[in-house]
Amino acid sequence: MTQPAAGSQRTGRPRPSAARAAAIGLGIGLGAAALVGGSGVGAPRPAAAQSEPSSCPAMTDSVARLYHAFFRRAPDADGFRHWVRQYQTGSMSLEQIADAFLRSPEFTARQIVSNQAFVDWLYADVLGPDVPRTRADDWIRTLNAGYSRSTAVLTFTESFEYVRRTSTVKPLAGYLRWYPPGTHWYCDTGPATRPVNPLTGGLWADYYLANRSPVDDPVAVWTMEAVGHHHVTLVDETLARNSTDYNWDGAFNGDGNYGRYIEVKAGADTDWIVVFYPNSVGPERLGWQLTS
Repeated sequence: MTQPAAGSQRTGRPRPSAARAAAIGLGIGLGAAALVGGSGVGAPRPAAAQSEPSSCPAMTDSVARLYHAFFRRAPDADGFRHWVRQYQTGSMSLEQIADAFLRSPEFTARQIVSNQAFVDWLYADVLGPDVPRTRADDWIRTLNAGYSRSTAVLTFTESFEYVRRTSTVKPLAGYLRWYPPGTHWYCDTGPATRPVNPLTGGLWADYYLANRSPVDDPVAVWTMEAVGHHHVTLVDETLARNSTDYNWDGAFNGDGNYGRYIEVKAGADTDWIVVFYPNSVGPERLGWQLTS
């Protein structure tokens, strides 16, 4: 039986990723004042206003935040289902969804052409007019140097400050991080058997568990080549009552074929998310803040 390498629960302060380093240099790092605008006139509405609440907001709130950033509104139910589905199945990454929003008729109607105008929009609509423009010139120079607009928007929407201001849930990948193209993920509550995209080639996996019950819960997650035939064990633990567990960057090592299903054994009050992605997010990643 092929086994994944043990994942890590990072508790230290890893060195920043390229995106995070650029964000810090532009004054929008964790705790930076550039985004802490409070709840002034320009503060976005919380994602809780979306028509259909998500069962796994640690993933789907990233899409909701893009709605707030680009369109200054909560997601409509049909549109939200469509873009979450694109993200969930691996058809599109968050950067690709952000780029699609940039090219949408609703956004292009604003006729934002120059990088100067784009930065003006970022400060006026995304951050809000109460936020000082102290780093606006730095952003213009960065975009002129080739930094993509979709990445720039994600740098804001996946930050601690924007998550707080929109009353949304921290992204599973961590602040100022997002999963690469080809990522697909699955979430639910309680026991389940699910068909998944074929798990082949170089592969990495994350899982998040939350036991909301007042008793401990034995939890197991396997990949399977056929239903009932366990292949790779991702999780086999007893999750303490009212606690969470997050493990990331578990690498699949072996023959490159890891199954077409996942099976989750969990209590009725345990929420779970399993994420598969084609390349490691690496040791620079910001890990999940565990709570108990």
